[in-house]
Amino acid sequence: MGNSFRSVLLFFCLLVFAVSAAGAEKERILATVNGAPVTFSDYRRFMLKIDPSMKTDRVDDAILKKAIEETLILQEATRQGIRVSDKEVEGSIRDFLKENKLTAKEFERKISAQGMKPSDYRRWLKENIIVLVKMIGKEVNDKTAVNEGEIKDYYERNKEWYRAGEETIQVKAILLRLGDNPSPAEATYLEIRAMKVEDALRAGEPFEKLAGLYSEDPSKKSDGAWGEFRKGDLVPAIEKKLLQLKEGEVSGPLWSKEGLYIFKLAKRQGERFAPFESVKEDIRRKLLQQKRHERYSEWVNSLWKKANIEILVK
Repeated sequence: MGNSFRSVLLFFCLLVFAVSAAGAEKERILATVNGAPVTFSDYRRFMLKIDPSMKTDRVDDAILKKAIEETLILQEATRQGIRVSDKEVEGSIRDFLKENKLTAKEFERKISAQGMKPSDYRRWLKENIIVLVKMIGKEVNDKTAVNEGEIKDYYERNKEWYRAGEETIQVKAILLRLGDNPSPAEATYLEIRAMKVEDALRAGEPFEKLAGLYSEDPSKKSDGAWGEFRKGDLVPAIEKKLLQLKEGEVSGPLWSKEGLYIFKLAKRQGERFAPFESVKEDIRRKLLQQKRHERYSEWVNSLWKKANIEILVK
């Protein structure tokens, strides 16, 4: 049991006993579990472990059922002979004092200020170590595991959650510009020029060289480089054409309001995902938590089915 867990456990112990005296006059029985009573004080102590800020005296059905579950687990621990030694209890207290820089006398004063006896405090702490550490450890944690295949399967099925970057394309372009209000003859002349550029490309002339010679776009100064784009950044008709190209492939002439474009898909970067190894342990913890929750529910439900439980409050 880790030091931080002990601190939380002892902190809840102090909170719970803070209301022990206040609940004494309301020692009514809310339920019986195999003949053992679950009193209002038991309920209040458990309620404070769930939420220390709760002040209400109303009995919440869900919290009462959780308190009954704890009683069932303690009874099962007794049946299995699970025990907590005084040495374990004292070790938990020592760790708590060390972590919170308290002396034994300061700790005893805190207990006394809450109106409790050290023996009562130690008994309650024993019960919580049995439930939270030993029984749940034995019946739940020790019986659940996640293998590498399950982790890989989860990663593949939920890969979009681990997206590290969208698909991008790097584009180069040659623009043969068309003037305002062109005549049919001017448009035809532009198509002829585009055909000459295509012929040169097919003959093996570098796209970048031809961009410098013929393009009427500012990008001609940088070998026709337009830049890097994500899906949705470009005009749909241009984007559709570019996404049909393979890396390094050149398009045919494509009309736009500016004139005729010839494109080159310089580079395609597919969707990027966080490497499996970098997220493997996070997935393992997630799956382990899910499995432990399922195992705990199955185990507690089996205890309910075997028990004789009577709930007396409505």
